[in-house]
Amino acid sequence: MAEQYEPPKRPNSVLERLAGRQAKEPPGDESVRDSFSMGRVSDDDDLMLDVRLKDGSRYAFPYGTLLKVDFSPRDELKLVFSANIVVIEGRRLLPLYDLLRRHKAKFVQEGTDAEDGLKPDDAAHIDSIHIQKPEEENV
Repeated sequence: MAEQYEPPKRPNSVLERLAGRQAKEPPGDESVRDSFSMGRVSDDDDLMLDVRLKDGSRYAFPYGTLLKVDFSPRDELKLVFSANIVVIEGRRLLPLYDLLRRHKAKFVQEGTDAEDGLKPDDAAHIDSIHIQKPEEENV
């Protein structure tokens, strides 16, 4: 009969040894694995997306109400919140899509033509941001 696998024991860390603590043993049966794990929420995580327009207007949308993020290869993003739809058009927006789907973008900033001309060709730029109510989507 084969021996049962025993995971290596974690040695005490330097801080645990200095504090006089023993390494924590995992609770329960070690052969049973957790089905999922929850990530930590950091104090500096943004709970809202700050949408900044070139005229100086700003709108904050709670990430908790973000229902869907669509990316179109034409470099258009559609953010569907429970009460609004935010349409973002520009160039090189795929990295922004990745940040939005992970709720990691702090803000999106609508740029000007002058700013667009100053950026390298491979840099992201937002040409326009439109905020709509869901019933206005098909208009």
